[in-house]
Amino acid sequence: MSEWVTAKLADVVTLQRGHDLPSQKRVSGNIPIIGSFGITGTHNVAKYPGPGVAIGRSGASIGAATYCKGDYWPLNTCLFVKDFRGNDPRWVYYLLDSIDFSIFNSGSAQPSLNRNYLADIQVSLPPIREQKAIANLLGALDDKIESNKLIARLTQDLMRIELARLLREANTQKVKISELVTVRTERNRRSSADHPYVGLEHMPGFDLSLWEWGASSQSKTASKVFKPGDVLFGRIRPYFGKVVSSGLSGVCAESIEVLAPRNQGLASLVPLVLSSREVIDFATSVSTGTTMPQVSWDDVGNFEVSIPSGPALASFEARCSEGLDILRALPFEVARLAATRDALIPSLLSGKIRVTADTATSVIS
Repeated sequence: MSEWVTAKLADVVTLQRGHDLPSQKRVSGNIPIIGSFGITGTHNVAKYPGPGVAIGRSGASIGAATYCKGDYWPLNTCLFVKDFRGNDPRWVYYLLDSIDFSIFNSGSAQPSLNRNYLADIQVSLPPIREQKAIANLLGALDDKIESNKLIARLTQDLMRIELARLLREANTQKVKISELVTVRTERNRRSSADHPYVGLEHMPGFDLSLWEWGASSQSKTASKVFKPGDVLFGRIRPYFGKVVSSGLSGVCAESIEVLAPRNQGLASLVPLVLSSREVIDFATSVSTGTTMPQVSWDDVGNFEVSIPSGPALASFEARCSEGLDILRALPFEVARLAATRDALIPSLLSGKIRVTADTATSVIS
């Protein structure tokens, strides 16, 4: 293999501040808009051809890297790569994502990056063939993660379509949400260091797609216990609709209600109902408080919803049970892939682990 060299970041890429695009000037399209913390929307006109790489320039997401395969528009809240200087774009993305840019903050109250301060950062530069091999290996893991996220979104969409069809075509009944679930009140009274922790930040917004968990040491207030099959419901606005059907046991934040479907025949229905637009709108309308408005579970529990009745409900559960299994299982697969990627990145980018196109292909397959 060819030798690696040490280079200045300015010799590897040319960074440039992005361009303003006020929301009122954006037109719906398929061009990703990259902001400080990733893709924040779309536009109908591209500013630059892809692939594109950018890092957050200001705020809490300073230095966060984003990779875009196609044409894109970089906002002025990010620094984007204007010139890859012959290097592989996806390798550059992993390189930038591995650098702790917070130490180069040139702002005061508001963290900010000045590209001139970054020019002399020392990086390890492999030959282009090895760059591509590294990018292919790590990219395959990220592509699989994105594929799993798409599967989760499509799975829940199909479940919602099936429920909507039955509500139109089959017999229905009105029930209070409290008739569908019981509230778990168990608290963790031992050290929770070994338990997975779920906070609102780990739950997807307004859908049942992939969710995450962290170490319970992340929260000193985590005490509510949940078990496999339980449904977690966020009670703070604007997090209504953050719903998880759990496939593991753990502890969660006090701002999350832990609910158990009253029987297995409601397992698929309950998370769909709790994340439905009508429940989100109702919770929003009755929430109280100023800084962090919350909804009382008594109010949500007394809210009436329409559900299929009798054989139609049994048919729905039979059709959707496999989809629910997918939604419960995919987060574990994503976590495994992400852990593998994160473990590989430091060694691959430092040259401690060397790969060629052939070895990368064999590992991926």
